[in-house]
Amino acid sequence: MRIGINLLSIKEMTGVGVYARTLLINLGKTDKDDVFLIFTNNKLCDEFHFDFPNFYYVKLNVSPDRFLKRIFFEQVILPIQLKKHKIDVLFNPSVFNPFFSPCPKVTVLHDIVYLNMKFSIFKKIYFKFVTSAAVKSRVIITISEFSKREILKQLKIKNEKIKITYQSCPPLLPVDSNKASAILNSFGISKPYFFYIGAITPHKNIKNIILAFEDFYKSHRDFKMIFAGPIVEELIDLDNMKKEIKFGEEIKFLGKVSEEEKIALYSGAKGFIFPSLYEGFGLPVLEAQSLGVPVLTSNIVSLPEVSGDGVLYVDPTNVSDIASGMAKLATDEILVRELIKKGFKNIDRFSPEAEAKETLDVIKNF
Repeated sequence: MRIGINLLSIKEMTGVGVYARTLLINLGKTDKDDVFLIFTNNKLCDEFHFDFPNFYYVKLNVSPDRFLKRIFFEQVILPIQLKKHKIDVLFNPSVFNPFFSPCPKVTVLHDIVYLNMKFSIFKKIYFKFVTSAAVKSRVIITISEFSKREILKQLKIKNEKIKITYQSCPPLLPVDSNKASAILNSFGISKPYFFYIGAITPHKNIKNIILAFEDFYKSHRDFKMIFAGPIVEELIDLDNMKKEIKFGEEIKFLGKVSEEEKIALYSGAKGFIFPSLYEGFGLPVLEAQSLGVPVLTSNIVSLPEVSGDGVLYVDPTNVSDIASGMAKLATDEILVRELIKKGFKNIDRFSPEAEAKETLDVIKNF
């Protein structure tokens, strides 16, 4: 079988980018018989280049940051390429997929929170368009029972058309302690601190994390709250938030960080703070658990399904509850040890080999 992989929309190694890269590595290790033709953009082609003998690459001259041009390549050029290369099935690791395809499609809907975000009118129209294109796929893969329920609630899709394959946690290699210290120093970060990584958007509950930390900080003046990840300025006004809440040097926004910086920031943290309001899966929770970092997270959406009993759950809408949880991570050593122990056990449920095998079964047996 000739399997096409559509990576045209991926512009950074977060979220879908991490999912697609991890999956490709394990598909390459698992499947030696089928041919994979991987369609990349001109920005992240190197990050997805692996030396498996049955992997072939078609780099298209389009940047994922050039939205209009990318649409043209996604909807016109990619279908031409699929026909030219005689692709049997196209795998789309995100909602961005061609409406007209010469071959059957398997499309991943990680979640559908984007349909309710306050993007520009043009982007909203296009997101609805590609979602309707995804509905036309032979099979839709999603990554949690929660996401499946949300998809069935909002889209006209038959239950049997949606398959669940849990994400796995890519291995995070510990950073040498001297190197980790140098990374923290380069950011001007001293311990102790709490850490968050992910997109800086309203549905990640950034405002309540800040408010909770401000409350916690009144009695723990040595702590800092560190945020890492791309700031989605179209959706969140951080400058206005800073004026409104009046936080200072005790709260830092680092923006995008490298893989090595991410691991150093996780590893040095007193706790990982992730009380999100909406998550299709919540991979950062597993990343933190894999590095032995205690986690505070939401008691709603997909997070209880994924996090197991190795986290401290809070009500993400209750600032006092989040602040109280921070205080427990800061002071309760017995609780922290128990969370770390259970966290290591929890990540065993999410095997990269199982994810690749289940995804491949869906692709090949549509």
